[in-house]
Amino acid sequence: MSVFYKGYVKLKDTKASLRYAMGHSGLAIVMTVLTTVAGLWSFSFSAVAPVADLGVFASSGVLWCWLVVYFGASIGHTEYH
Repeated sequence: MSVFYKGYVKLKDTKASLRYAMGHSGLAIVMTVLTTVAGLWSFSFSAVAPVADLGVFASSGVLWCWLVVYFGASIGHTEYH
């Protein structure tokens, strides 16, 4: 958020500020999501059923939340005329 607001102060444009923030932090966010999903998904190979279920649902939840936030931010800042 701070990168977005830093860009907004300079650019005074929401869409351009979002592009600036994603250009600055986008790769780090994607890599964090992928490694978290992979780590949680590895639990799904456990012989203990609750741990395996945790791996499936937690990794799916992290991925789903990232998709909603990423595409929600992209769609939410589209201007329709």
